[in-house]
Amino acid sequence: MSALASDALPSSTEVSGDDAAESSNFSFRFQDRKFQAWTQEDAQGPMVYLACEIGQLPYSAENREGRRAGLMVLSGAGSILSPRLMLTDFYKISLLTAIKVADT
Repeated sequence: MSALASDALPSSTEVSGDDAAESSNFSFRFQDRKFQAWTQEDAQGPMVYLACEIGQLPYSAENREGRRAGLMVLSGAGSILSPRLMLTDFYKISLLTAIKVADT
């Protein structure tokens, strides 16, 4: 997933059907931030994903240089950080991380 993803993060609605047994999601608030969490099975095994909107990128009409600088930081940070900074909905800066669930 690139740092400049334009697709939105999963919503915090309930999962139904065949996916309900394999995936669940929920949201919570901590220090005035809304976090979304969901589970998903992948090649590494069961994973828990956590996402949080951390800010907004200004539109070009609001601050052209600020938007350009923000996009440069996001594109560089996407390959450096383990938790990923990504752009959703073209202006929301979100943090996304994945945690492997250990076998017990």
